[in-house]
Amino acid sequence: MEDKVPVHIRRERSKKLQELSDSKKEEFYAQNKGLLKKVLFESDIKHNHIYGFTDNYIRVKTAYKPELINTVCEVRLIAVDKEGVYDVEIR
Repeated sequence: MEDKVPVHIRRERSKKLQELSDSKKEEFYAQNKGLLKKVLFESDIKHNHIYGFTDNYIRVKTAYKPELINTVCEVRLIAVDKEGVYDVEIR
């Protein structure tokens, strides 16, 4: 293909798109703070937390309880941690 975009421009564009994606995600998460959502908790367990996703694909975590695996629970979205995962309160 002729007239390829130079590598440094491609990298710059890619970086800008990633920054835009991150800011849109932060904004979306902020809009959901405090809301009640249904979450499917999976068998994904790390550092004594169990993880899952809301019905609108927000990644969440709470303290590990084996009875939560593969169940749907209503939760309140509390705060986003440094890894971009919402801490939740089970209702």
